[in-house]
Amino acid sequence: MKKSEFKSFIREEIKRKLQGDQPQVSPEAVKQMREWIKDCQWEDLETEDIDEMSDQGIINGVKKHYEGGLQQFIKDSNLDETTIVDKTTDVNKVADIARSEKKDPNTIKAAITQAKTSGQHVTIA
Repeated sequence: MKKSEFKSFIREEIKRKLQGDQPQVSPEAVKQMREWIKDCQWEDLETEDIDEMSDQGIINGVKKHYEGGLQQFIKDSNLDETTIVDKTTDVNKVADIARSEKKDPNTIKAAITQAKTSGQHVTIA
């Protein structure tokens, strides 16, 4: 491998690592997350502070503070995005996931493959 190819490879690996925990979440889901945070009425957060938070800050807050994390929030919110897979999802569990989530097994398998390739979470609508 040439030095330039190696540098490019390292840049891509770093990019994947940095993006690996970044779920793909719809604007509607982020909007509902903001509303949930506002409903919590934490003493150190004003409504204006929540409105000014970045989408990623909102997502990170839900991941950290919502019981069951991001995936549970999405399920509890009855959003169309009911299934999230990532690079750690076992491809041998396709049938189980498809059955429990009422999704097409081929869609689940493709999403798991995409998540493993990209290193990112994949949301299945």
